[in-house]
Amino acid sequence: MTDQLRRDVVIAKGKGPRPPDWADSLYLQEVHLQCEFALRAYGEIRSRVDAGSNDPSLLAFAHMVLVFAGNATKLLFPSPRATPTANDRANRLRNTMGIANTPPVGFVDARNYFEHFDERMDRFLASHEGLLIHRLIAGNVSDEIELDGGRRFRPKFLQLLNTNTLELSLYDQSVRLLDIVRGVELLQQSVATALDRVLPKAPSSDS
Repeated sequence: MTDQLRRDVVIAKGKGPRPPDWADSLYLQEVHLQCEFALRAYGEIRSRVDAGSNDPSLLAFAHMVLVFAGNATKLLFPSPRATPTANDRANRLRNTMGIANTPPVGFVDARNYFEHFDERMDRFLASHEGLLIHRLIAGNVSDEIELDGGRRFRPKFLQLLNTNTLELSLYDQSVRLLDIVRGVELLQQSVATALDRVLPKAPSSDS
């Protein structure tokens, strides 16, 4: 039995030096896949929130949205410390997709959330004063919390997901998940159009 594979999922090694763009179609497919993962994670959030859930899995899916959006960002908008090879590849991919040289709103924040998160957590805890709460998932977040004895505090959270606004706060930064998702949708549309141009078409069943 012989396995049959579509040409667009196979890269063959030929003779001679490879051109710089030899794997660009694979990078484009990876961008599309990371966008798809981000949108599916957001879909899980929406379905659970609409069902009235506030279980901890919502935070997991919120983290997934940021991770997958951040992965797409790394391929298309490398960090200032990226290698010349990574910058050249990103320039080619953006040109093929026909997108701007600046990432969509919130994408850099999404990527930065999990870069050295332990160090960011250390800095936040070292500088924090007052009432600190590890995690909260709620639709209404009070400006003040009253403790036993009538004392009132303005709480701070390590992780906060507002299920009404779908704003995610980690330490001292916040991001609107809907802004991230809109950017992901635009990227996915652009990369899908690019893939239609660069990938060979599958043979018609009528041929």
